[in-house]
Order: sequence, then structure tokens, then C-alpha cells
Amino acid sequence: MKTNEGQRIGLIEILVTIILLLLLISGIVSLNNENKSAINSLSFDMQQQNFQQNAALMKSQWLLEGRPQEIQFSFFNQNQDVSNQVSFMMSELGWPMLQDKGSQTYCQDTLANITNMPFNDEQKLVFKITKVQKDDDITCHFCDAGNNDKCFRYSIR
Repeated sequence: MKTNEGQRIGLIEILVTIILLLLLISGIVSLNNENKSAINSLSFDMQQQNFQQNAALMKSQWLLEGRPQEIQFSFFNQNQDVSNQVSFMMSELGWPMLQDKGSQTYCQDTLANITNMPFNDEQKLVFKITKVQKDDDITCHFCDAGNNDKCFRYSIR
């Protein structure tokens, strides 16, 4: 009789332990999801700043070099060494542009090239990108995937 009672108490303790572990895991996953949206929002802000600074630097270089059709732009790493150089076609107004304006991924490619970061699945969690083509101009709308009120636009005009 005592062994059955002892086994029941042991099973109840195991069940209570499992339930507590599941609740703890659920809380951790929930907290992680909340942090992920804050991290993605911060990533959007940082990449927006990176995009705008690089585009402005490219325009400055274009002006300093006498407004050529193409510039070689250098990207630097954390040690201030050149990590790579990329050739950019420049618009009449001095903004970097891509050759293939008709591409479905034009805006994604523009973001990736100007920020010097590949557009991958993680970027899709950060950016909601819309391409608007009107006459000979393309405007790219880059919005925070978690907050559509935070957006910036880019056009070569």
C-alpha cells in the first residue's frame, strides 16, 4: 500500500515539475519574441542611418570628382581598413543607382548595395519594401516591418 502511495506522490511531483518547466520555457520564448521586435526596430534605425550616410558620402564623392557617370566607393571595416570597393552608376543629380531599374528586386538590391549588406531572410523581418515606378523614376519605400509608421524613401531624383 505504501509503495503505491509513494509512486503516486512521485508521479505528481514529476508532473508538477514538468508543468513548471513548460511554464518557464513559455515565459522565456515570450520574452524573446518581445525583444526580437525591439531589436528589429533598432536594426531598422541603424540601417536607415547607414543608408542615408553612405548615399550622402557617395554624392559628395561624385561632386568632388567632377560629376562623373560612375564612382568607385570604398566601404571600410571596424579597423578603418577598406573592406571592399564597389562601382556605382550615378544619376544626373548625383545619387547612386542600379543599372537594372526594371528588376523586381531593384529596391532590395539598392538597399543592399548602398548599405553594403546582403538582403537576406533576417532583413525581411526588419524591412517592408515597396517599389513605386512613375514615368522614368523609381521611388523605393523602406518601412520598418514591425511599425509601418517608420519609413524612409529613396529616389534618384
